[in-house]
Amino acid sequence: MALKDYLQLARAHTAPATIITMLVAYHVGGGRVFSCFGLLIGVYALLIHWLSYGHNSLIDFKTGYDSKDKNKQHFPLVSGRITIAQADRVIHWGLLIFSIFGAAISYYYAANPVLSISGLLLFYSAGHAYNDGLGKTSILKSIPLTLCYLGLWLWVYFMSASTFTYLGGLVMVYMGLTILYQIAYEGELKDLEADEANLLRYLGAKVEKGFLYPGKAALLSSFKLAGIAVLLLINMKFYVFAGAMVMFYLVYLLTVQRVWNHGKELTRVAVMEIITIYMLVIAVMPWREAVTLMTFGIVYYISMNKFMWRTLLRPQV
Repeated sequence: MALKDYLQLARAHTAPATIITMLVAYHVGGGRVFSCFGLLIGVYALLIHWLSYGHNSLIDFKTGYDSKDKNKQHFPLVSGRITIAQADRVIHWGLLIFSIFGAAISYYYAANPVLSISGLLLFYSAGHAYNDGLGKTSILKSIPLTLCYLGLWLWVYFMSASTFTYLGGLVMVYMGLTILYQIAYEGELKDLEADEANLLRYLGAKVEKGFLYPGKAALLSSFKLAGIAVLLLINMKFYVFAGAMVMFYLVYLLTVQRVWNHGKELTRVAVMEIITIYMLVIAVMPWREAVTLMTFGIVYYISMNKFMWRTLLRPQV
């Protein structure tokens, strides 16, 4: 049992997505990212990301899905490097403590405590609904997970904002569409061959003779196209427009019929997620804060991938 095993259990390399988007929500609500409270939000985002993703891995193993997935035989619970009892104690105590701590922060410091705590409640309830069953048994698993993330972002947004603004609304819509596409298409694409409910298979996507045939699942790309449109409503400056075009091209690569290469799909998905988040950062934040957060994200992501998976951009998940 080692630190690396727990970080793999928590899929810790993906934490910048949660940290950066939470700080964006805090900034859009009127908060200062470079402050003691901004640092507190960042640390909370890091730890709650580790715990919630670790909880997902734990439940997937308990219910037998990871043991049957050929792409997950190296995971620490599957290989026996971490026991169920060890993972239970770390993850469930952690989630309990952080739910109480998050509610306390809202009660004492939030600009709108009621809506902030409501967001936290949505995060935990929708997150458990996804992790405890719907993530494997329902083709509509993207809905509870989208609500889960939106709840977390509402929690931090109403730390600094007392009500919704036009920009705040657009950012939340962009985040919601991002998660819908990420789970309903990218996540299902990654697990297309796994023995679990899969929306892409339901819509006709299949791997046959080494080729991926998207079928009607290609229509799910409309979530991403809508997200790109919302991004351009937030900011139409050249660098945002250029990033949007890169995202559009990646949508094309992830949608067309092609040779099936699971590793290459993981790389394309990773690049899409990074650009999606970074374009939002560039669109709404001052350059100093934006460059700092983006640099942190790149350094963290590459360092964690190197430490956990011995790779740079293609994590073994």
